[in-house]
Amino acid sequence: KPGPQKIQGIFQSWDTAYDIEDHHDYSVCTTWALVGKHCYLLDVYRARLEFHELENAIYEQRKTWNADLVLLEKAGSGISLAQNIHMGNKNHWLKTKNPAGSKQDRASQQTPKFERGEIWVPVAAPWLKAFEDEPPHTSDCETTAVGHRAEQRIAPST
Repeated sequence: KPGPQKIQGIFQSWDTAYDIEDHHDYSVCTTWALVGKHCYLLDVYRARLEFHELENAIYEQRKTWNADLVLLEKAGSGISLAQNIHMGNKNHWLKTKNPAGSKQDRASQQTPKFERGEIWVPVAAPWLKAFEDEPPHTSDCETTAVGHRAEQRIAPST
């Protein structure tokens, strides 16, 4: 885990679900620390939430981690959430990202970063087993893929 003086930014990536029934995916937020070209997974938040609870969770998770950037997938409920959060004010900490290709394709594009040691996952965390057990087409993997396409947004200019 990087020391706080080395962290260049904290970012979160959300993949939001449309429904709370058991056969639907969870809404998932992954929280990352950016240190140079390396990203450290700090937390995984997973829940099945009604829309208003999901919007509140975005604010709560951002506050908990003091995130500099929050990414929402611009699809399904993510579109409405972004509209609600931006309504009446400009929250520059919130960005939307259009999904391109399948979830599996997006997740597999991150494999080289894991292989090069650019993405770090803790050896122990209460959420780790669920995160590691997720198939590559699910929300946990999607937030990893979306988040790492955005790391340059908070990286310092060189």
